[in-house]
Amino acid sequence: MGRLNLQNATIITCENELHPDPRVGSIFIDGGKIEAVHFGDSAVEGEWQGASRVDGTGLYAVPGMINLHAHLFNPGSAPWPYVADGEAALTAVAARSAYDSLCAGVTSIRELGSPHHVALTVKNLIEDGLILGPRIVAAGSVVTITGGHGHWMGDEADSPSEVVKAIRRQVKAGAGVIKFMASGGAGTVETTTSSPGLSLESMKAGVAEAAALGVRVAAHALDSVGIENAVRAGVTSIEHGTACTPDTISEMRDRGVALVSTLSVNKILDAASPSLGIPQWLLDRVRPLARGRYESFRAALESGVKVGAGMDSGVPLLRHEDFVTELETMEWLGATSYQALLAATKWAGEILGSTDRLGQLAAGSPADILLLRADPLASASACRDVAAVVTRGEILAETR
Repeated sequence: MGRLNLQNATIITCENELHPDPRVGSIFIDGGKIEAVHFGDSAVEGEWQGASRVDGTGLYAVPGMINLHAHLFNPGSAPWPYVADGEAALTAVAARSAYDSLCAGVTSIRELGSPHHVALTVKNLIEDGLILGPRIVAAGSVVTITGGHGHWMGDEADSPSEVVKAIRRQVKAGAGVIKFMASGGAGTVETTTSSPGLSLESMKAGVAEAAALGVRVAAHALDSVGIENAVRAGVTSIEHGTACTPDTISEMRDRGVALVSTLSVNKILDAASPSLGIPQWLLDRVRPLARGRYESFRAALESGVKVGAGMDSGVPLLRHEDFVTELETMEWLGATSYQALLAATKWAGEILGSTDRLGQLAAGSPADILLLRADPLASASACRDVAAVVTRGEILAETR
């Protein structure tokens, strides 16, 4: 990794949640980390004269985006087209999904479930420098009850002791996060969105074990019982959260539980038709969730619950490279452009549990940076217009 000086860009550090304070300056990068950020006349470049220089005049520098909810084994086409092809095919698809995400400006991914641990394989290949891709924190197999949502790619567990063992198996395989199924789901034929998931007792035992092993827990939860149980069990984040009650929202705020609404699911699938390869039964299950999903997001944002941007990319029609749809939908539902950006940067890094200020442009932060041609404080759609991606301190040759 060389030394790099990004000059003359309008920098939005995402350090301050209330005031974006965009200013023209320079970002100095060394060894994959941000060494310093200087603004205006404070830029001192003497010791950086030998560094590679990138002129950011007219561009906006923001932290690389973080997708908190992805399934890399499917590119976002028709329902799970490559599952029957086996582990090798799914690994190849996951590698391409990861690369497509990176080219679109997603420099970190929380991967919340794939068959055969293929996301863990791709993560290792990226970290070994064999393929290009974003940073990945992967769950491995989801933890679900026998026959529960996602059982076909899950580690089935029906008691607190079985959940503890399932978590140990996933961490042994390399998981950096645990995914609970706290309710049924729309995409598993054998369940419904109100079907039961892991019990409160099982999730409490699981959260304690995960904490002992140094990993966080995300909980898929659609119905009010599943959401409430997951919150009381102490998970880090509720995924989807389509039936959050006012009391649950208050409890989430008080306990520090985040919400990752995956708004793109309804934004995209509500306009879909079976002619696109989506089964009618899946559309019939997803569409009624829209109102609750949107209202829960608004309530969380207004009450001070931390919200994170996760697309549920890999779900049919939700393509990994189209992640900005999640930010645009947040904005459509009342978030400011800056709040949408924070949900994909600073807040997302905090939900991941980053200890090095991932999702911010500050000294010591990972050098994951986007140069945008348009102002992301004017519109979340500006995050689609990527001029350059810096990942781990290196400029990516290709963007989307």
